[in-house]
Amino acid sequence: MKKKKCYTHILIKEILLVALAISYTAFSYASTQLDYTTTDSLFACKILKSNPGNPADVGRYFLGLPYVAHTLEINNYEQLVTNLHEIDCTTFIENSLALYIARGKEFSDFRFTLQNLRYFNGRIRSYSSRKHYMTMWILDNITHSNLIDETQTHGTAILYTRLNYMSTHPDNYKQLRNNKFAVAEMHQIEETYSGIEVRYLAKKDLKREGAPWIHEGDVICLVTSIPGLDISHLGIATYKNGILHLMHASSIAKKVIIDPRPLSKQISNKSYLGIRVLRIK
Repeated sequence: MKKKKCYTHILIKEILLVALAISYTAFSYASTQLDYTTTDSLFACKILKSNPGNPADVGRYFLGLPYVAHTLEINNYEQLVTNLHEIDCTTFIENSLALYIARGKEFSDFRFTLQNLRYFNGRIRSYSSRKHYMTMWILDNITHSNLIDETQTHGTAILYTRLNYMSTHPDNYKQLRNNKFAVAEMHQIEETYSGIEVRYLAKKDLKREGAPWIHEGDVICLVTSIPGLDISHLGIATYKNGILHLMHASSIAKKVIIDPRPLSKQISNKSYLGIRVLRIK
C-alpha cells in the first residue's frame, strides 16, 4: 500500500528545489519587468471596483474573450504576465481568483495576489518556480491559506499522483525544449509531487444538479486518466436553472463560455475520472 505524503515532506524538498532554482537563474533570469497593457489595467480596475460576490461574478467579465494558449511563455525568462485579453483555462482561474481576492483594492494588489497564486511562495525565480501542475498549485495555495479543498471532505474516490508529463514531453514546452538542465529540474519537482494521495468526486457520483456543498464560484478541476498528468482542465462552478455547469476557457469553442452541457455530462468523456472542488477562503 502506498503511503500518503505529508506536507512536511514536501516542504523539505521545496527547500532543496529552491537552491536548485537559484542556480538556474544564472541561465534564465526572472525579470520584474511589467507586462500588461493599459487596456488590461483599466479592465482589471473596473472589475476590482465592481465588488464581485464570488469568483463566478468575476469570471462573467471574461465571457467571450478569446482562448489563447501559452500566453505566459512570451519570453525566455520568467516574469509576471498579466494578460486579461487572451485567456486559457489556467489563466482564467488565476485571474478570476486574484481579482476576487483583491476586490475593492488597487491594480497593484491584484498583481501581487496573482503572483502569490501562480508561483511557489509568491516568488519568481525561474520557469520552474511557477506551479505548473494543479497538484502543486492546490497544495501550495492551501499551505498559504488561499484555498480550501472541499473534496478532502466530500470526495468519493482516491488516487495517487504520478507526475511526469512535462519532463517526458519537453518539446511541447518552449522553456524545456533543448534544455536538459531545465528538464532535469522539472523532473525533480514532479518527483516531489508524485505519490500524493488525492481525494476527488468520482464522475458517477456527480449529479446534474451538482451538490449542496458545491457552491457558485468554486473552482472545478477535472481529474484525468492521461498518464503523467493530474488535472487536464478547470473552470468555475455556476448554476443555471438548478443545474451545475462549468464556466471555462474552452479550447474547442476558442473563447470563455458557460458550457451548455451540465458538468455531469461534460465529464462523461472516458479520459475524465471526476472532479476536485476548491474554494477561496
